[in-house]
Order: sequence, then C-alpha cells, then structure tokens
Amino acid sequence: MKIIYLMGAGRSGTTMLATLLGNAPGIQTLGEMHQFLDYYLEDKPLSNGELLRESEFWAPVVKQMEAQFTREELVRWNKHRDKVEGHGHIPASLLSSNKKYQEFQKSLFDIIAQVHQSPAVLDSAKYISRGLQLARMDKKRVKIIYVVRDVRGVIYSFGKNVQTPKKPLAAMVYYSLINKFGLLAQWVLGSKQVMRLRYESVVEQPEQSLMRIQDFVGIDLSSVSEKLANNEAFDMPPIVAGNRMAAAKEIKLNPDFSWKREQSRPAQILYYLLNLPLQLIFKYRL
Repeated sequence: MKIIYLMGAGRSGTTMLATLLGNAPGIQTLGEMHQFLDYYLEDKPLSNGELLRESEFWAPVVKQMEAQFTREELVRWNKHRDKVEGHGHIPASLLSSNKKYQEFQKSLFDIIAQVHQSPAVLDSAKYISRGLQLARMDKKRVKIIYVVRDVRGVIYSFGKNVQTPKKPLAAMVYYSLINKFGLLAQWVLGSKQVMRLRYESVVEQPEQSLMRIQDFVGIDLSSVSEKLANNEAFDMPPIVAGNRMAAAKEIKLNPDFSWKREQSRPAQILYYLLNLPLQLIFKYRL
C-alpha cells in the first residue's frame, strides 16, 4: 500500500486536493491523520458525524488497533506524536529519524492496509515534521505532494470565518516559516519522494496537474479527469479532521480567487514584496 502525504501551510487547498484524489478507485482519503488518536481517545465525530468505532471504514481498523495496543499505550503514543509533529521539532526531523514515532505510524498504516487492502491511502495532515518522518519510515511507499499557494490567497483565506483565523502579519509569518521549512524538506528528501504543486495550477489546469500527480504516485487518475471534464461533484468520504469543506457530502472544483477582488492593490503589493523570495521561487507574479 502506498502512502500519499499532502504537506504544506494551512489554507493552501489540501482538503480540496485530497477530495479530488480520493475519488480515484485506487486511493482512499483518510483525512488529517495526525489527529487520528485524538479522535479515537476523545470520541470526536468524523466529517460525516460518525464516531470512529461506528464508521463502516474505520470500525474494523479500530478493532484491530485495540487488539494490538492498550488504551494506556495509545495515550503515550499520542503524547509522543504531539511532540514530534510540532513546528519546533522540524529542525530535528530534517536531520534525523525518530524511530519511536515511526513505530506506531507504521503499525497504524499496516493495520489499514491489512483491513482494506487499498492500493494507496492519502493523509492530508500537512505538517512538515510528520512528512519528513513518514518519508524516512518507508522511502519506497511514501510519496509527498507539497502544496503551495500565493501568500495573498492564504492571507485572505485566514481572514475568513475559519477554525484558526489569523491576522495578515501572523499569516505572513506562519506562511514564511512553514514554506521555508517545506523547501528544506523537499531538498532533503529529493524529487523521488517530494513533488511541489501550486494550488493555482490545480484549479486552473486540473488535467495537467492530475497527469503530473499520476506520474508521480503511480496511480491511475483518469476517472478523476473524467469527472472534472463532466463538471461532476466529488464525494467526501468520512475523514478525520479537515476544514469546513470536510463536512460537505460532496464538492465541486471551484477556484477561489476572491482575494484579487477583495484585497486592495496596495495590500496585494505589500504582501507580495514582504514574501518576495518565496513568491519568486513559487513563480507567482505581482
């Protein structure tokens, strides 16, 4: 079973991309798997309102996990996971593997593979440190899609009524920090494990983007291309965590460029210049 991991800053379109890819027959979208144990231990509802133990997909996974680990062990694993995935741990993850962290992650993905036997699963957790550790856990199975977006769109999105709103300055600092580490992770892991993809390319040139992804992960995405060509809606599976979009039963690919109308031109220029190195690297224009 291949593991496709979506990495990048928040508000970059990963939930939308995960939904598109999850509609391919060979890919099962799991959601933001860094929160899996939180959802299990705290009985949090999935995107469709069900609990993990009630879900047709997740119930057999939970049963197998409970046969392998005690609740106390899972609590300890979760505390360790929280430390390793934090932004402050990114430098350590750039330099080395954390075998303890990888041990449980491998066990969990192996359980999912045994229960469902899907050719590939997709984890949209985004965290840089998690991506580095998963990539080192299994270099052959793990493929990372590093999703980037124009900083002006990210700032605008964080200003909406979202789970974790940020003011422009905080959004810029966050964007800069995450994407600089993201570029380092891409350089450390190499092109065989990491593919960088712009949100704008996905929504403006979906066919070309899907072909790039198909070549990179080795999974047929022709059915996704057909749905896009026919302007069909995409089903949202019962996933762990995710943004407000995750609560919808289905979505359509709708490009969000509202920032171009809603942000003043002086603000757009300022945000662009303050993030100039990254904007140029990601090939965004003023």
